[in-house]
Amino acid sequence: MLSIMKQVVSSRARRTAPLGHEEEVALVSLLDTYRTRCLWFLRPDFVPSSREGWLRTLDLIERYGDMTAFKRVGEAKKWLSRPSNAVF
Repeated sequence: MLSIMKQVVSSRARRTAPLGHEEEVALVSLLDTYRTRCLWFLRPDFVPSSREGWLRTLDLIERYGDMTAFKRVGEAKKWLSRPSNAVF
């Protein structure tokens, strides 16, 4: 059962476009902006290394941040969920 779940998660990750440099910079900027308010319980140098990690981190910022954070996270999630035309 666990291997099936891993396959589903990995196949979903493959269908999304890779992050561009500008999008990655924007995500890190968002992370740094809300690090002390929303992510104080994580390591001070924490930066997600996977798309799933970014989504979990954005969920935390969305949950514990203000209205501006909520809106910025919504835009960031659009970048992360963009479909890819790549064939695997």
